[in-house]
Amino acid sequence: MGLQTSIENVSRTEDGPYECYDAVVTAHDISQLYKTGFLKVDDDRQRGVDSVTGKRILHEEKIEQWAEQLIRGEAYLGQLSWNFRKDETELKYDEATRSLKIGAGAAAIPDSGHRHMAILKAAESAGKGSSFKLDRKVSVRIYNAPASEENRIFYAMNQEGRKADPTRSKRLY
Repeated sequence: MGLQTSIENVSRTEDGPYECYDAVVTAHDISQLYKTGFLKVDDDRQRGVDSVTGKRILHEEKIEQWAEQLIRGEAYLGQLSWNFRKDETELKYDEATRSLKIGAGAAAIPDSGHRHMAILKAAESAGKGSSFKLDRKVSVRIYNAPASEENRIFYAMNQEGRKADPTRSKRLY
């Protein structure tokens, strides 16, 4: 299997037609995994690249808002998602030890790209003296689906379902 990485305290679950796993990692883990290339954003599977500037299409205001909320300890991020592409990375789950062994490869981020970027921004701010806690725990859904399925995951997380009425949501908040 080559180089391996292990994630502990993982639960096997189901989401879509492929086996998947739920794990809890820290903001520091995410920062380190991104810096080493273990976590990556595939622009073709997210919002793409601006044809004029050549930069990744991001909603900087959303990232900034979430980063500030993270620093204050107030952010609701929900579950992040990673995909170890079925045809590129081998996963082995040990039910007895609840550990997930990951063969050589990287995890693509099929959804939650902005939330990942906010975590990275908040983690960077900790190095500059902010009060962000690098040991903040974050829930991650880990898929093992083909790359072609990432478009469907992105669509399901961003387009399916119906948003609550904005007036009611604002009033409740």
